[in-house]
Amino acid sequence: MEEKFFDIDSFLVHTGNDRSFARDIANESLRIMPEYLAQIHSALESGNAEQIRKASHKFKGGMRTIFALPAGDTAEHMEKTAASGDVASCLSLRTELDAVTASTIDAIEKYLAAE
Repeated sequence: MEEKFFDIDSFLVHTGNDRSFARDIANESLRIMPEYLAQIHSALESGNAEQIRKASHKFKGGMRTIFALPAGDTAEHMEKTAASGDVASCLSLRTELDAVTASTIDAIEKYLAAE
């Protein structure tokens, strides 16, 4: 079974099935996801666990708001890992977070193209 990177049905319910509003939120999410991911990358490069935790927390919230649960869950894993001070493990999660984010972006773009 293919992983659902963007739960469109739950997202639409959350937006009151207002497709115009849902499109706006989806487009805004596509705009900010790279910015949030860049903040995580910068924090990882700094090696500062607290910066990693904060950036991951912000990304997690954004992903969960749009029902991009795999990306949100991966960000939460990084957030908790950073909270424990384990920067090396956070660095190893970067590839997973990048991959799940790319798949999320693809799923949102497909949703928007179909609308």
